[in-house]
Amino acid sequence: MPSSRRAATRATAGAATPDESGTQIVLAMRRMHQVRSIDADNYSMIVEAGVTLSKAQDAAREANRLFPLSLGSEGTAQIGGNLSTNAGGTGGPSLRA
Repeated sequence: MPSSRRAATRATAGAATPDESGTQIVLAMRRMHQVRSIDADNYSMIVEAGVTLSKAQDAAREANRLFPLSLGSEGTAQIGGNLSTNAGGTGGPSLRA
């Protein structure tokens, strides 16, 4: 089934807006907010789409690593939104879904 994902969006980029067909469902990511794993040796982490940028930064810091992405909205911006809108700025890491 066609779907559109919605996290903590203000919908300014339109990434969480279903198309005009009327056949899409909207999946809320707000409860997907866990840091699944951190592999400090390989400088990687697995997080769910609803993890805020600040939570990812804190988790990296606790593992003695840096998550370099920095936005003014890092307390509310969620990783899923960063991926879907390619929000990363000049300090953006390699993000893969």
